[in-house]
Amino acid sequence: MTETKQNTSENYPELFQPLKIGPVEIKNRFAMSPTCIDAIEPGGFVGDRIIYFFAARARGGAGLIFTLPAEIEPNITSVKYMNPWLYNSLHLPGWSELAETIHAWGAKSFVEVSPGGPGRLGALLGDGNALAPSPVPINMDPELVVSKKARKLWEKRGLDLEAHYHIQNVYPMPKEITVEEIHRIEDQVANTVYLSEQAGFDGAEVHTAHGVLGANFLSPYTNLRKDEYGGSMENRTRFTRNILERARRKISKNFALGIRISAAEHVPGGLTAEETAEICQYLEPYVDFFDLSNGVHHESHTFMIPDEDGTVIEEGAVIKRAVKVPVITPSIHNPELGRKAILEGKTDMMASSRQLIVDPDYPNKVREGKSYRKCIKCLLGCTGRIDIGLPLRCELNPDVLLEYRDPELDRRNAPNKKTFTIR
Repeated sequence: MTETKQNTSENYPELFQPLKIGPVEIKNRFAMSPTCIDAIEPGGFVGDRIIYFFAARARGGAGLIFTLPAEIEPNITSVKYMNPWLYNSLHLPGWSELAETIHAWGAKSFVEVSPGGPGRLGALLGDGNALAPSPVPINMDPELVVSKKARKLWEKRGLDLEAHYHIQNVYPMPKEITVEEIHRIEDQVANTVYLSEQAGFDGAEVHTAHGVLGANFLSPYTNLRKDEYGGSMENRTRFTRNILERARRKISKNFALGIRISAAEHVPGGLTAEETAEICQYLEPYVDFFDLSNGVHHESHTFMIPDEDGTVIEEGAVIKRAVKVPVITPSIHNPELGRKAILEGKTDMMASSRQLIVDPDYPNKVREGKSYRKCIKCLLGCTGRIDIGLPLRCELNPDVLLEYRDPELDRRNAPNKKTFTIR
């Protein structure tokens, strides 16, 4: 087990200062990035495995927790095993219990809303009906996908990471989405944002990052349309703007709204950090924050599976300099990197997923100067399992998705007993 010893929180005061995101105050600068954990209940519902998984991270000191993606309808996604649904009142009880439990343990929480499913990612998963702005073929380059560290760890187990990612496959051509389908999805995403507030969450973000449908519209690499949804920046951002405008009309002033966007795409013809910054300036009037990602699904080395920490900091800084609302930067597992990035004005909040998977108490341990487990970036229990429909695991944390068996995580044991509200 890898342990990292840190000094007391006196060395990291920037990480324990509150941050205002729109109308919501976050107690510190530790965020948990949106995380697919393959733990939905039959019918697409939120149950105890999901609730207690996030309860452990809230109790562990994260100030802001982004949930796993909420799907806007049952038929739009080709990964039905992965994420829970949130498109009518039948889904509210589980999501409401999730919000209450996270609040009970002292964190704020934003729902990540998936705008129409995986887009081109659906074709990567073999879906011949995957929808995208334009029928652009998918090519997988091993050098852009498989990290050297993970490859070595898999080879030690006799596993083939390159084969796992189906790099040599021929993928179905994504189908061009119709304007009628676009309008339907815009309405449904806004509805799921509204339901997020009804369930008791503090905010929501529209997922437009790393190659999903929303990202496909923003990028000139994947959006070749000639109608009002393609071409100019005004047209390429229309899908996202329509969603945000419709969502704003449904939610209260107390609810934060933002988007998740890749800092850069790292593919020929894809968005650069400077182009993304321009898009963010254009979208800034509609949002309270930008939550960054990086790359696209068939180029995941820069964010999804990087060998090093802090791979998004410099490109994120380009966006941070261009906007006034808070920017959240992912793939920062090292508190010193996060402290320095905040001090230098390159980000407002550090985010990670796998670091909080391997050690849910990571923020509290940093604050208390205790040793913590550090992610070894092996991808064996997380990405390697999620991609084929198996529940999340971790090489260093055997308790992952068994948190529901820990009675101490029951919200009745939490500091904040009264957590419900009426919207």
